[in-house]
Amino acid sequence: MCYHFNIRIFLIRHGESIQNTHENFDNLPDNLIPLTKKGEQEADACGKFLQEYCKKNNVDLSKSTLFLSPYQRTRQTAQIVNNHLKIGDVKEDVALIEHQYGLFDNIEDDERLVKFPEEFKLYQRYYQNNGKFYIKFT
Repeated sequence: MCYHFNIRIFLIRHGESIQNTHENFDNLPDNLIPLTKKGEQEADACGKFLQEYCKKNNVDLSKSTLFLSPYQRTRQTAQIVNNHLKIGDVKEDVALIEHQYGLFDNIEDDERLVKFPEEFKLYQRYYQNNGKFYIKFT
């Protein structure tokens, strides 16, 4: 018995955020960083492009799932893109998040050593011995 599946996977990165433009003056935690107006426009253009692509290529999205991370900028991007695609099954998944640095979020390396000397030394030791993938999802 042979089965034929036509699977298409579209990977989309969030639109421009205030972290990308260095406008995160309030030092919001990573998960709360929103899109800029340009980022919203990028997400809208992406949604329009995918809508047209799916229409031209007869891609049926009725059984599709839209996965996103639980970050503000990805939620915003997904919502704007999905305004065009109308995907009903939307799921957030914590496994899609970027690295989380806890105490060190939004703090430069030299500042980390001053504010949290013991914790930063431990972080450096883990990083040097286990690589950048030692960080666990929370």
